[in-house]
Amino acid sequence: EKTEGKHPTQKPIVLLDRIIRASTEEGATILDPFLGSGTTSVAAVLSGRNSIGIEQDENFCELSKKRIQLAQKQLKS
Repeated sequence: EKTEGKHPTQKPIVLLDRIIRASTEEGATILDPFLGSGTTSVAAVLSGRNSIGIEQDENFCELSKKRIQLAQKQLKS
């Protein structure tokens, strides 16, 4: 049973950040066909990449949207 995080398969943001930085250039677009809570998109935003996410669960879409907006605000401050 999942005891931490918002999504049952959520990955640590530092892991996704490392993978994104190692495999893409700044300004690249990352596709996440299983958006979940948006961790990949948050890591993409914070590392200067764009992201496209696909998610069928509306609740996770809303959660992702909030997390991505928070990450975008972090960059502006």
